[in-house]
Amino acid sequence: MAFTTTRGVSVPDQARLSGKHRHIAEAEVKKRLSTAALETVSIIAYKQPVTKGEIEQIRGVNCDYAIQKLLEKELIVIRGKADSVGRLLLYGTSNKFMEYTESPPSETCPSCAILPPQKTK
Repeated sequence: MAFTTTRGVSVPDQARLSGKHRHIAEAEVKKRLSTAALETVSIIAYKQPVTKGEIEQIRGVNCDYAIQKLLEKELIVIRGKADSVGRLLLYGTSNKFMEYTESPPSETCPSCAILPPQKTK
């Protein structure tokens, strides 16, 4: 069964996809992140909660577009507002980010505070 979208493109009914075809349809949904988005989400994951200004200071470039796309993909969420002047938004990673990266829940990850110090040469 097929239906026509507003642009006149015929698309197979998702309910009827099976096996290999369903896998292809799901793979299209999980698209790769751009380099800018990957850098941005990495900073957010490492320093969360973090403001846009802090991210831009680390990256050295404007990150409006990357943050917008990460919010649209629901890989990051707004965690609240900073107590500083201007009440800047604080960003953090979402559960969908953990699923996307296939990471274990943060409760099972060791804290940096409990890791033994490493010896430097």
